[in-house]
Amino acid sequence: MAFRGGLANSHGTGGTVFGIASGPKTGLNIQIEPDVLSLQSLGQQLSFVVTIEATWEDLVMMNLQFPEVDLGDKDRFEGEGLMI
Repeated sequence: MAFRGGLANSHGTGGTVFGIASGPKTGLNIQIEPDVLSLQSLGQQLSFVVTIEATWEDLVMMNLQFPEVDLGDKDRFEGEGLMI
């Protein structure tokens, strides 16, 4: 699954934002692209994508620990691995 997000420079001073992913040691592959965003001018807008890869079994285990995560319909996922 890919989550898209964005940042906007509304203060004009600029700055750098670092993407840091935290999750279980096994079972999930979490990536943030790009992992560094540098805002330099007023009104500048930058976007990023957070991608999570997991097997169905890993997602079920994650859901047991975090029941607020909606796994949706398993039938929409195909293959042994899954990118949600």
